Amino acid sequence: MALTNREDVAAPGEQLRLLLLVARDRDRELFAERLREEYEVLTAAPDEEWPEFDLCLVDSAWHRRTAAALRERRGDAEPVQLPVLLLLRGQPADTPWLGEALGEVVDGVVELPADGMELDARVDSLARTRSMSRALASQRDRLRLFRRAIDEAAVGVTISDYTRPDNPLIYGNGRFTDITGYEPEEYVGRNHRFLQGSETDPEPVAKLRQAIDAGESIRVRLRNYRKDGTVFWSRVTVAPVWDGSGTITHYVGFQEDVTEEVERERQVEALLQAAADPIYELDADGHFTLVNDAMVSALGYDRSTLLGSHISLIVPEGSVVESAELVEELRTTGRERATHETTVTAADGERLTYQISLSLRREGGTFGGVVGVCRDVTELRHSERRLSVFDRVLRHNLRNKMNVVLARAQRIAEGAGDPAEQAATIEAAGEELLALSDRTRKFHDSIEPGGEAGPVDIAGLVRRVAADNAERHPDASFDVEAPGVAWGRASDTIEQALNELVGNAVSHTDRESPAVELRVGPTEDAVVIEVADDGPGIGDLEREALERGHETPLDHARGLGLWFVRWTVTNAGGDIAIEANEPRGSVVRLSLPRAEPPPEVEHDGID
Repeated sequence: MALTNREDVAAPGEQLRLLLLVARDRDRELFAERLREEYEVLTAAPDEEWPEFDLCLVDSAWHRRTAAALRERRGDAEPVQLPVLLLLRGQPADTPWLGEALGEVVDGVVELPADGMELDARVDSLARTRSMSRALASQRDRLRLFRRAIDEAAVGVTISDYTRPDNPLIYGNGRFTDITGYEPEEYVGRNHRFLQGSETDPEPVAKLRQAIDAGESIRVRLRNYRKDGTVFWSRVTVAPVWDGSGTITHYVGFQEDVTEEVERERQVEALLQAAADPIYELDADGHFTLVNDAMVSALGYDRSTLLGSHISLIVPEGSVVESAELVEELRTTGRERATHETTVTAADGERLTYQISLSLRREGGTFGGVVGVCRDVTELRHSERRLSVFDRVLRHNLRNKMNVVLARAQRIAEGAGDPAEQAATIEAAGEELLALSDRTRKFHDSIEPGGEAGPVDIAGLVRRVAADNAERHPDASFDVEAPGVAWGRASDTIEQALNELVGNAVSHTDRESPAVELRVGPTEDAVVIEVADDGPGIGDLEREALERGHETPLDHARGLGLWFVRWTVTNAGGDIAIEANEPRGSVVRLSLPRAEPPPEVEHDGID
């Protein structure tokens, strides 16, 4: 007779398979009819191949012929129980062989004829034994699998008993021993802090302790010590384990040796700190975790202020959103880097334009944050805007004057009008173009920022500019209100810029006798120059373009003069503002940084 072993015959929810080894046909029919509603009833004879089954009913007539096979089948099924119920007919309960069979071959005895309810109860009891045995065996198998997986895991795994004082370790896998050098008998019963030493950073240790006390999960990176005293870096993740009532009973910990990863980070950080370009790192939530010396120097913030702060400290909200979208694109597409341009605000309020190259930073193979390499393009963008103004003004004036020249030349060729008058108009147009060229060359230093700027007596300069313009424009009046001296920081082009500003007020007037007021007012950190006129005023679009610092396709300033003034002032670190004068006209306000007078100059002060 062939025997097969199937540890789990019936799956959960399925009927158990009950084998009847009953000699009398009538008994077999009665038992099958009574039990088939609850069980899948199978029948067989001692000399046949038995089907797979979960429990068996055998009568005393066939017991001797089936005892060896049942014993073997029960042995093959271990540790799952294969219950057998003996149906005893016509033999006393103290039959000698019966005592030997109980526990070895059979698990219970029913004397026939038996009450139907008694039979049902005994069969149901054995069926529950079978089901519970299968469940326990399955659970043991899963536990063995989990234990084997934990024992052979590539990371160190520990389990601590949260119900005992000081949360001692009760288990550690082989990888934990490989990492630390400690055998189980050396760490079981001890708190995990035994790995810490004099150079362990107390901050992540405190965070770890707070999380465990609060029953929370946490991941930290610790500087720990092996048994032989060598230092290693460990990424530690701990998580609580709850029982059925929701009470924490244990903590499971995972340790990864990240010493090589930390050393690589240190090497990279050393390179970053030595780099000339500003470089920063952000964590996954957008907070600074590293800023190099170049960035600290460029922005003027203390390193301690930046570290831990959100990127929104220095860039506008729109740029934060744009950067997050680029990071998500890098994560989903696999691209190595992405670049965007944004405005960065320094500690002193100065707004810089940075072109930032973004790349992903990974920790343990997962997204850990962003690395940003910055390029300061502030002056480049300023130069581009200034050159665009030059381009527009020069093209506009050149086109207009050349149209005049060509039209007048054509009229001379056609013999129309007075040739001398036409020639005079051509000559005037050429002289205006030459004058524009001279003014452009004169203000060349104002195009590029960063030129030499030093202390200038603004009060004396304003008086001198007013006197010079009074000689050039005898029909205009110039009123000066200024202290004796007022030292401000400016370049050599400041005098020409003021002449342009005053000349603009006079030349664009609609009055026969224009009036110009020049006022100098020192403040705590600036020297303010105001040039007020009573003319038609500067238009809103032109004013907005000058204050903004660049033109758009819809608004621009009429000429170069006011642009030269703006560039001269902003190159020295100052500001320009334009507002309406009362009752009419405009007030142009220039703010230049305060400056100490040269050592060789004696002065009365301006406070």
